[in-house]
Amino acid sequence: MASVSLSIKANNLLVLATTLLLITSSLIYGDTSNESCPSVSHINSNSGNCNPKIYGDDPKRIVCVCNAQSCPPIGEVIEVKDGQVAVYESNQDGARFVATILNQSVSSNEVEIVHRESCGEVTVNSLEIVINTRKTYRKIIGFGGAFTDSTGINALSLKQEVGGNIIRDYFDKSGLNYTIGRVPIGGSDFSTRPYSYDDDHPGDLNLTYFALTEEDHKFKIPFLKKALEFKPNLKIFGSAWAPPGWMKTSGEIATKGSLKGHVGGEYYQTWADYHVKFLDAYRKQGIEFWALTTGNEPIHGLLFSYFNNLAFSPGQSNDFVKKNLGPTLERTGYWPKVKIIMLDDQLLLAPVWVPKLLGDPETAKYISGIGYHWYSNNFVARLGQDWLLKSYPDYFWLSTEACEGYRLAMDPEKVILGSWKRAESYASDIIKDLNHQTSGWVDWNMALDLTGGPNWAGNKVDSPIIVNSTANEYYRQPMYYALAHFTKFLPPDSVRVDAGGSHNGIEHTAFLTPDEKIVLIVMNSNEFPVKLNILGDLKFGVKLIASPRSIQTIVTKRVLR
Repeated sequence: MASVSLSIKANNLLVLATTLLLITSSLIYGDTSNESCPSVSHINSNSGNCNPKIYGDDPKRIVCVCNAQSCPPIGEVIEVKDGQVAVYESNQDGARFVATILNQSVSSNEVEIVHRESCGEVTVNSLEIVINTRKTYRKIIGFGGAFTDSTGINALSLKQEVGGNIIRDYFDKSGLNYTIGRVPIGGSDFSTRPYSYDDDHPGDLNLTYFALTEEDHKFKIPFLKKALEFKPNLKIFGSAWAPPGWMKTSGEIATKGSLKGHVGGEYYQTWADYHVKFLDAYRKQGIEFWALTTGNEPIHGLLFSYFNNLAFSPGQSNDFVKKNLGPTLERTGYWPKVKIIMLDDQLLLAPVWVPKLLGDPETAKYISGIGYHWYSNNFVARLGQDWLLKSYPDYFWLSTEACEGYRLAMDPEKVILGSWKRAESYASDIIKDLNHQTSGWVDWNMALDLTGGPNWAGNKVDSPIIVNSTANEYYRQPMYYALAHFTKFLPPDSVRVDAGGSHNGIEHTAFLTPDEKIVLIVMNSNEFPVKLNILGDLKFGVKLIASPRSIQTIVTKRVLR
């Protein structure tokens, strides 16, 4: 790890200077091409949410430090009033969720922000975005992250006064305001060992010896309960990586293989019963589940064998839901309250998996949604998703896993502290998902160590929060702030609305919240600014600059004309 090149105190000055630059570059009210720059009528800056630290020789590799001396939350969003626009910006140059509140001019029907250096007409590329709230798409279910063993291990590696803030930073309104949590059923690769809940009793088809492990009681359940204090209505869903090895054809948790016997047989029924045992055990701890997936990455168990897996073909998955999992959940009173999410694997697989399960009425009645991972999201996968949305419109789509640093040899540096490129990668994927009618986005690990672990299989990756236990501190990565531009503004039941307009290097999406706020999220991945002219169902037009390499969230009230 490169040494720190600037002190916290010096970096606070850097962020303050950046904030002042943003403030002084923001102008409002009418044409200013032939007059001096007017002042902003009202500013509220959240720049105090970051104790910056720069890594290496690149001054743009900035993380925000949380330690015993200082751990300010990102802050709650500011309530916009009639005649106001709130603009939140994070960018490569160091701004982290800087908020600007702009008041409408008495003499003008526009709010305008231009760059200080021009104080007038800005000679840059421009984009007109027209928001039509009458044309609506899918509603938001929520955003969240996974309660892996590694997340709990890393939080507990810090002193309580520091590590205790990690769950706050994700689930409180002053943090990311997450509304979804994913829980591995048993172990995953982000554990210190491969394990299930009945490893030591081969042939225990009645699951007499089923029991939660130390990992559940120490690394998962306490943090779930803390999250539920912040979010009593938290939607929690479970995903199983692997059953006990004795249930698999390979005999090993981490060696590729499927369940023994035939579909609908005793091992398949025991696997369904295993899920109910899990729900029962967590219910005794006061934790109720919103959904279960049909199993993490079934393709992994067919093709690879370097961490916990269970192979399912589309046909096996269909029959398992129809003959075992669905009826078992129904018989025990969990279904339909506990929803079933199919696939939980790569989006490229959806055109094969989805018709197989949803094309069978006996299976489809148990399914509520399609879960997919981001690792193969590309143009071809999106075309398949669009086709399936038209063919099966009654099922929600949820992105159930994402992380950076996953591309094996292509990502030799698993954790890159201060990477803005990875923040853009997160934001771009979320925007594309939402614009393709996905109802939510769930990140992978919420906290990892400086190496991207622990991971018993060596499959280390990056995370929005990185823990440095030696220094008793953790770092909010740029990815964390990228997530904030979505998670803090799009509560459940926000509905995506039409927002026409396109420009190379600009990605955007727009929503109407339940309290009638318009939320527009814009990412500019260009190295130059782009002028935005925002029109439509707003009280007034909004002109502003999308800074180079920035993410902005613009919030105002809806006005139908």
